[in-house]
Amino acid sequence: MGVERTYEKKWKTWVSFSWKDVFITLLILLLALGTCVLFRIIEPEFSRNSMVFLFAVFLVARFTDGCLYGVVSSVIGIGCVNFFFTEPVMAFNFSMSGYPLGIGCKLVVAIITSAMMTQIKQ
Repeated sequence: MGVERTYEKKWKTWVSFSWKDVFITLLILLLALGTCVLFRIIEPEFSRNSMVFLFAVFLVARFTDGCLYGVVSSVIGIGCVNFFFTEPVMAFNFSMSGYPLGIGCKLVVAIITSAMMTQIKQ
């Protein structure tokens, strides 16, 4: 009985759902997208979009409960960078040379950051 409660508690710690957290996640990701668009207008050669979205993932992990929102925001962030800021613009292209490795690294860093932030908040 005690072991089941422990696993249930751990599960809820890592995966919890609330509309507040969904709203926070979407707001932070939209702010990151807006920031990248603004930087692109100011400096057309701006190439640090991934870092902006990684910072957004860090903020999502900090201000939401559980690891789920950080992981989902990292996947959405990678998709946004690919769709909006990688040639060809407004299209997904995952076949460029070296791009799958870059995506994998960004995803691993975002997931580890989110998991560590969840642990720190406990």
